[in-house]
Amino acid sequence: MKPANLLSWILQLAVSAVLVMAATGKLMSRPESVAMFQQLDFDPGGRYLVGALELVAALLLLTPQSIVWGAVLGWGIMTGALIAHGSRLGFQGDEGQGGLMAAAVWIGCTVVIFLRRKQSQSLRRMFARSDDEGRSDAP
Repeated sequence: MKPANLLSWILQLAVSAVLVMAATGKLMSRPESVAMFQQLDFDPGGRYLVGALELVAALLLLTPQSIVWGAVLGWGIMTGALIAHGSRLGFQGDEGQGGLMAAAVWIGCTVVIFLRRKQSQSLRRMFARSDDEGRSDAP
């Protein structure tokens, strides 16, 4: 196994584990999750939606054909979490731990997207060097 693939799988497993733990808290209505989403005025529907999306992202990250899309979904969810922490929740106390975990998952997803960028045609084009795009034999 190539070192890049090994690193990707380690990150995928770690990110998936965190996403499943976070989703479980939201879907089982743990008091911390309820309080956080009430503070955002996004409870209960938003809490259930985010929890379900976190589970989907975790499953996609563990399915070889959909790793990139699981990382993209996880990245998007964590971008929203970081915005919520930066704007309303803050980074103090329990919210701070959640914010740091969101940042770690966001970084993990970003690295997985980069390592697996060649597995998606859309991402391949996005990461292609600009001087390689649109080449033609015409002057």
